[in-house]
Amino acid sequence: MHRDTPVRVLRNRNGMTLVEVTFAMGVLLLCAFLFSATFPVSTQSRAKADNRATATALAQRHLEAVQDAGFHGIQTQNVLTANGLIDGVVSASPPTYSFSSITFGTGQSPANSLPQGQGLLRINELAPTLDEVTVTVRWRENDEWRSVTLSTLVAGI
Repeated sequence: MHRDTPVRVLRNRNGMTLVEVTFAMGVLLLCAFLFSATFPVSTQSRAKADNRATATALAQRHLEAVQDAGFHGIQTQNVLTANGLIDGVVSASPPTYSFSSITFGTGQSPANSLPQGQGLLRINELAPTLDEVTVTVRWRENDEWRSVTLSTLVAGI
């Protein structure tokens, strides 16, 4: 009588066993689960980065508008309002103004581009013909306030 060797048995096998198929499906399912678990984290990270980029662009645009107005264009609340740089007063000392709804013709403002977005413009007189202008854009993110602050000096020459 002739005995089958293990090599001959393997050569005669066509297909996979149920255990092998189940194991392969488990590995595939694990990979799919790990891959899908990264989507919420990446979506949240992208949203945070978008908010920061939007706030930075808004602050930069506002700071450029202040620089374009020049030293004499930022000296009083009336002049700031007439130049379209502010939409309200937050505090008197140091002069801090709101620009939450100002769009500069782009349709974007802190109030309509960011969650609970606010824009603040603070002017500190450093010398009779030198002001420090600070622009802050704030927004709410996961129950915390986030902000971007930019500053420049404006001189009356």
